[in-house]
Amino acid sequence: MFNPSTYDTHMLYFIIACFFVLVSIKSNERTSAEASTRVVNSLIYFLMTQAITIFVFTFLGMLNNSFLLEEFSSYRIVYGITGAFMGFLNFTLPYYLFTLLGLYIGGKHLFYGIKHKLIFMLFAFCSIFYWIIAGSLAFQYFVAPEQVSTVLYNLTIMVPIAQVIFFVSCIKYLHLFMRNILENSFASKPAAIFIEVFFIVSPILSVPISHYYFNYPIIFSLLVSFAFVVQIVSQDRAISVDFLTGLNNRKELNRYLKRLFEKQSELDHNLNIIFIDINDFKGVNDTYGHNVGDKTLIELSNCLKRTSGKLSNCFLCRYAGDEFTVVLKENTFFTVENYKSELQAQIDKLNSSGSLPFALSVSLGQVQYQERFTDFEEFLAQADQNMYTQKEAYKASKSLELNNY
Repeated sequence: MFNPSTYDTHMLYFIIACFFVLVSIKSNERTSAEASTRVVNSLIYFLMTQAITIFVFTFLGMLNNSFLLEEFSSYRIVYGITGAFMGFLNFTLPYYLFTLLGLYIGGKHLFYGIKHKLIFMLFAFCSIFYWIIAGSLAFQYFVAPEQVSTVLYNLTIMVPIAQVIFFVSCIKYLHLFMRNILENSFASKPAAIFIEVFFIVSPILSVPISHYYFNYPIIFSLLVSFAFVVQIVSQDRAISVDFLTGLNNRKELNRYLKRLFEKQSELDHNLNIIFIDINDFKGVNDTYGHNVGDKTLIELSNCLKRTSGKLSNCFLCRYAGDEFTVVLKENTFFTVENYKSELQAQIDKLNSSGSLPFALSVSLGQVQYQERFTDFEEFLAQADQNMYTQKEAYKASKSLELNNY
């Protein structure tokens, strides 16, 4: 049998735990202009406000169970207003998430397009309707607690209906958000798919299948978990991404290759590594300065990104200094040779643009996966060796040109 006193006690402990989780996320967040950081930062403030409201409402309920405070009109006023505000925050949460994702992920403001305008109108209408019903219920509770209208209370069914609509409206933005966060993260592909589906589907299902009273902690806890997961993945990405170019760093490359070698199904002769090294990069720094050197690294990384385009089986990394690595699974329509040709075309376009005060050239070393590679270190070492062979050939040809000149 349901025991309100036990429920309130457990709810109080649960909300306190969630609040400290939110405080921990906020204190550990990194200052960043990334969309994920902005979304989570704004969401945390909302969830903290909601946590405080639920805590106060639950605590008031516990006091009433212990001291029968419902007999006092002042208590009923505070309890009724707190309950109405708590319900409104719960109702607003999915719409707030929709506006955040629309702004930072979709790049669309509050009144952009018909869809956003209609959803805003629905939110405004439901908000007015909610406060009319909530105000009437609070007044009835203040006058005569035992005579609160069940008809009016049942009209609040519009709250979960509107919540479902708002959550459904979030699906596209939430998918883009989660895909961006989880791409090349520590999560395996099955785990990433599960996390994405969980946070897209669970809020939608939790609304209709949960009793209205239990709806508050379920949706609240899902969004707290969402913020927590995003923070963990974002922090991991922050230490796995090269700060200058935005590409994956060597640590992430090792983790990516290790994961491939742990799954035999991922290893076949279509798997290739390309090592790329900028020719005469030391001379660039010595002649033009480190600012031009940094710009050179950024420009080459942009060439790599443009060449990779929307390829799903392509992993880019700044390996060290002026060395870059591409892990590519070729297919019938796009081979390693296609990639190298397209990369050279991008470099030629860069050189013709005059963006750099010199002509950029690179040495490439490529290796195709063979069964003789027992681990990813051997695979990497072979590609690195092939690149240095090409680099030595480049130096020899340059030396010959100078001698002939």
